[in-house]
Parts: sequence; C-alpha cells; structure tokens
Amino acid sequence: LASLSANPRLAWAGDDEYLYKRKSEDGDLTTKLFNEDGSPKDAVVEAQEKTITVPLSLPRTPSSISVSIFEDGVVKPTGQTPSAEDTNTVSASYKLPLKWNLDPSDKLPLYFDSSEGKNGKALQRATIYSVSASKVSLSTLEKASRVGVASSLFMDKLPNNYFDQGVAKADLIGGRTSRKPIKSEIEGGIDEQVYYEFDVAFAPKECPDFSAGNKENLGLGFCPYDNIFLVSATVLENDDGSGNMIVAVLECNKDEWKIGNADLKRARSSFTVERG
Repeated sequence: LASLSANPRLAWAGDDEYLYKRKSEDGDLTTKLFNEDGSPKDAVVEAQEKTITVPLSLPRTPSSISVSIFEDGVVKPTGQTPSAEDTNTVSASYKLPLKWNLDPSDKLPLYFDSSEGKNGKALQRATIYSVSASKVSLSTLEKASRVGVASSLFMDKLPNNYFDQGVAKADLIGGRTSRKPIKSEIEGGIDEQVYYEFDVAFAPKECPDFSAGNKENLGLGFCPYDNIFLVSATVLENDDGSGNMIVAVLECNKDEWKIGNADLKRARSSFTVERG
C-alpha cells in the first residue's frame, strides 16, 4: 500500500562577508545549546501535530450493552448514556498532523493535505467509540484475529449501521500489540495498558473488467481494497468481570491511503486512553 536543496553556489559574491559574519555570530554548538552560566537554553519546538481528545463516561457495572460514539471529535447521539453516579470518567485521544486541514469550517475538505506532492484528502473520518458490556475483556481483543475483528470489536453492531457493513467480511491485513502507561485506580500509581492494532480492508462489491475501462482490474479476479480501516483498541476491565472497550478507527479509501498512509499509521498508533 521531495525534498528541496539549496545550492550554495547561487549566493552573490558580495554576500561573502555577510555570510562569514553570520556564521561567526552563530557560534559553536556549545554556545547554541548552553547559556554562559552552563544552564541549557530553552529550545522552542514547533508543534507538528494536534491532539484530539474526547471525554468518555464508562459504567462500572454495565447490565446491558452501552455505546458512545465520537466522529471527528464530535459526539454522536446513541441514546445509551450511562447514569452519572455509576461511571468512570476517562479520556481518549489521538494525534493528527497539522499539515492536514483540521478545521471543519475551512474551504478545504476536512483532512485535506495540501503539502507538496499530496494535494488531496488523507482521511475519510476518525472515530472513537466505546462499548461497555458484561462479557468484554482484554481476551476479547486477544481472540479478535481468530474470531473476526469487526465482530469482536462490535464494528458491525454499532447503532444505525455506523460502519459500512462490508466490514463484517473485511480481510485482516495485519496486527500488533503495544503497551502504554496509564494512571492506576490507586492514587499515584501507574499501570501498563495493552493496545491491539488491526489493519482491515475490503474491496468493492463489483469490479468491472479492464476492457470496460477499469484500469485497476488486472485480470486477477479482484480489485484493490477500497475501504481501509486502521484500528486501535483497548479494554478497561471492571472489578465485576465486565469491561469497557475503547476503540479508535481511521477510515480511508485507496486514494486517501496513497496520500496519507505513513501519517495514518502514526495517527493510529498515537491513540491513548487515560483515566480522569
């Protein structure tokens, strides 16, 4: 699934003295990094990403399935909000590159990458959702690659067919686990949270022949994947054996994948859950 370089020979001959003085003023590496008293200089690092954070209220003892959905950072009504007195408050976040348009009110489409060589949308939509149920645990995610990712992660069961139902038969392209720190429920403590990442995709239902003008059908009997889902999921387990599954999904088509695949992978891997 250009870099530009400046030619130093293009400098005017009359600039030599200026260039020499500028280099002298810059000083050596030690001067650049440390003050006269030996303390390090404060480095100003320009942010390259924006963190998108959403709040989640998760039931401690879910008696039935409870669902919350945030699309592009905005909550979508599901009618299944748990009662406030019996919830854990957590936040879920992910990071998107600032070179994408992240302003929905802008003239450019959301997630449009206008950087050189790109000039197109890199992402269809970003979703964070939670599913709380009595039989949800980390073992649910551990078995997902064998049982089916969409089914295990409730992707085919969210209200109003939130995801294209073709995801139920999507192919699992790859997967891995990662571990990140999370605040412990014991004040001041730090735990380790396991995240499961999955790459799933499915091809168009119809694939016209090459002779019919479809340049992507090379006579192999199928077309390239056109619906791609980069998924990261984790579960916060409750004392009663129930759990709260929290999932981030980045959706794109094949054209968006060509533009943003490296950024999309980084964004997916930036998904983090934190207790309030």
